[in-house]
Amino acid sequence: MSVDTSVNDESEKNLHFFNIKDLMAGDFVNVRGYKKIADGGAMVAVRVARHNVPAPGNSKGRVG
Repeated sequence: MSVDTSVNDESEKNLHFFNIKDLMAGDFVNVRGYKKIADGGAMVAVRVARHNVPAPGNSKGRVG
C-alpha cells in the first residue's frame, strides 16, 4: 500500500471513514495492484475494497 492507495468499504457496514486498520479477520476484500519491478518485484496495492461475504461457492480469485 502507499499514500495513493484507495481504501473503500463497500460492505453492508459502509463505513464513511474506512482504512486498512478497520479490516478484521474473515472480511472479504478485493485488492487490485501491480508489481513494481524497480523495487525487486514488490506488489503495490492501488485499491482495497471490503465487500459482503459472497454466498458459498461464489468466491474466486488469483494471487501471484
